[in-house]
Amino acid sequence: MTAAPAESRDRIALWCVPVADLGGVARHALDAARAGNPGWRLVVLCPEGRWKEWL
Repeated sequence: MTAAPAESRDRIALWCVPVADLGGVARHALDAARAGNPGWRLVVLCPEGRWKEWL
C-alpha cells in the first residue's frame, strides 16, 4: 500500500457561516482563513455576499 499525498491527508474543517455581510462571525472566518492552519484545509459554506468574494 502506498501513502496518499500529503495534501490529501490534511484534515478538513467545514465552517458553515450563515451570514452574507462582513462583520462578527464572517470577519472571524476571514481572519482564520487568511492566517491558515498547517495540516488543515478550510472549506466554508456560506450565502452569496460581499465577504464571500473576499474569502
